[in-house]
Amino acid sequence: MSFAIESGLSPAQIAALEEQIQHILPAGYTRFLSQYNGFYVAAPFYCNVPFDRVDNGDIDLTCFFGYEVSNKNHDLLAINDEFLDEINHVQNALLIGADPATIFTF
Repeated sequence: MSFAIESGLSPAQIAALEEQIQHILPAGYTRFLSQYNGFYVAAPFYCNVPFDRVDNGDIDLTCFFGYEVSNKNHDLLAINDEFLDEINHVQNALLIGADPATIFTF
């Protein structure tokens, strides 16, 4: 399996992101962003991640979005600007990743 990883974010970039989304991010997620700033599965195009809080015990994952990345299909702000209103019934939601069934068009 091949992963494409972005460069990690600086504390100033994380602070700028939190200001733009008007939320303080959880510590674990800020650590992830500071180390990897998102990633996507390059080959094959998705992976299965064990997760016991769903019915079948795993989730299919194609990417975690990053901040200020070159590919807008993987950009946290671009994705949230485009799609967050589709889940407006969820308070304080933030889209941070995608599954292989998600199709983005820009």
